[in-house]
Amino acid sequence: MLPNVIVLISDCLRKDHAYDKTIMPFLNSLNGTFFENAYAIAPNTHFAVSSMLTGKLPLSISLTWKIDKQKKQFMITNFLPDHHKMFITGNVITSSYYGFNHNFDFFEDFLKESNKEKLNEKIENIETFWTNIKKNKFISKFRFIYNIGKQIKKTMISLTKFVLPNQNININLKERCNKIFASFFDNLPDNKSVFSVLHLMEPHAPYCSINIDKHLIKKVRKVTKRMYAHKNLTQKEIKFLKERYTEETIDLDKALNGFTKKLKEHLDWDNTLLIIVSDHGEAFNETGYLTHPSQKISNPQHIKVPFIISGGFAKNLNLELADNKLIWNKDIYDIVLSIAKGNHQVKLKTQEFITGIDKHNEEHFMCSYFFPEKKVLFEGKENIFGLNNEYTKKIKKKIENENFNCNK
Repeated sequence: MLPNVIVLISDCLRKDHAYDKTIMPFLNSLNGTFFENAYAIAPNTHFAVSSMLTGKLPLSISLTWKIDKQKKQFMITNFLPDHHKMFITGNVITSSYYGFNHNFDFFEDFLKESNKEKLNEKIENIETFWTNIKKNKFISKFRFIYNIGKQIKKTMISLTKFVLPNQNININLKERCNKIFASFFDNLPDNKSVFSVLHLMEPHAPYCSINIDKHLIKKVRKVTKRMYAHKNLTQKEIKFLKERYTEETIDLDKALNGFTKKLKEHLDWDNTLLIIVSDHGEAFNETGYLTHPSQKISNPQHIKVPFIISGGFAKNLNLELADNKLIWNKDIYDIVLSIAKGNHQVKLKTQEFITGIDKHNEEHFMCSYFFPEKKVLFEGKENIFGLNNEYTKKIKKKIENENFNCNK
């Protein structure tokens, strides 16, 4: 029987918290491999998780983070015919609305059907509106009017996202990991190997332990709203948020303990590989910014992630790191596919950081993620780091060839 592979993605979990035995004692008690040089392939969930599921670098095959037509052909689920494939997510970004349900046998994102119906209805109305515009001979004659119409269509579709719940600031909309774990066990198949991705929202903002004192909830809401409105928080407010983040990470550790015990009851542990990773880290103003913005990555804790391979089957896996000794959360793709093919010897590809200097002479870690219209000094030249200029196209070719040693 093929091994079970369970991938736990903990949203925003910093490496320094994950590997701290006083914060996550259970996690650190697991038998397995704890990688020290593990990094996020992108600074945010959008591109990081899609890369983990397709094995492709962000922007290499598509300029969107969604699972679109180009990405679907590379989805990991296409190459696991003998596994029961499950994806349960508490994050709206990795929901079915954005195509992350592709080819999974069981998918749960906890979005209300009413939300999905409203979204589909809005998009259908926009598409009808656009079709009628295109039929208008006067408009089609004048390209600038036609282009304005295209922009209006794009804007209207982007506005449909507001039908989706705003999980960043609303504590009540946060799907807790225990709910995700319960869904996993309720929907496990009998007598079939499982490949499962569980995307947990702990410890993503709003940072709020399930055991938080009620008098603190109001303050969490207030400070979180200010943080996402890009207001300048005081050091006291930042300290308050980090304390709440730590409390939620402690909750996560306790939940992982219960999940692992139950996993051993339901699956053959000796034939199970458990991979625990984060999509990216989180910043608490160490270098002048909070959370995990995509416009700036000058904080290593923003892209350093825990990467742990455990489970009874881990002893059969011989993982050879790349020449630079780095491992990226995207490497999950190659590990899982190798195991599914019966190959327990996995050699990871070399991939380097891209670093850049912005106009304020500050260095940024670029990973493999490109920022539209960002000025950087790159390989000694100043460029607009956009998606359509000639320089970016050359870099894009390197990505497509998976030859990504560009930080000389």
